[in-house]
Amino acid sequence: QLNIESIIIKTDIDQLIECDAFSIIDKKIIISIRDGIINNTLNNVTIQNWIDIRKVKYFYKEYEQIYWALSYASLLLDEIRKADLAVPSPEAGFQKYSNQLFNIDRLYRKYIVKSNQAEHLDLLKELTVQIEKAYGNSFLLKLGDNWQKYIDKMKSWKINKVNSQREFYTHWIAPYAKSEKRIFVIISDAFRFE
Repeated sequence: QLNIESIIIKTDIDQLIECDAFSIIDKKIIISIRDGIINNTLNNVTIQNWIDIRKVKYFYKEYEQIYWALSYASLLLDEIRKADLAVPSPEAGFQKYSNQLFNIDRLYRKYIVKSNQAEHLDLLKELTVQIEKAYGNSFLLKLGDNWQKYIDKMKSWKINKVNSQREFYTHWIAPYAKSEKRIFVIISDAFRFE
């Protein structure tokens, strides 16, 4: 017997990353990426590169959702680590969120969707716990605390140069209503800023 599995388990990822012979290779790579994310021993560039290499391999389709989940997990944690969550003013905080911090929310949602669709959910349990802690504690809680300092001082919810919901009709709908053009508005809190 060839005992391929024990050979692959002992082989370094750098020697396997281009190989396409057995499904077990993808399992080994997936576990290595997952562990690298959990233990913060692999950088995001390496992880994205490894996943890109695997995308053209024969067994990729069998593991596509888990590869996407790992990609989003790595991107998300990298963004959280790099994020400057300081809110120097309501205007600056609004601009910072709408220009960059929204991406953390987007990556979190993408990770959740792909991890729920992943072929081997049990492989992602520990990573999902880490993602939830990082997103909740290192991002949402800190950003919320920083925002709250300004919200407590505000007399009304008004940010300069930002249209509030109260101005929605006047700003967006009234021009159409005056010209008798039809307009449809879909209001849903399922839509996020993206």
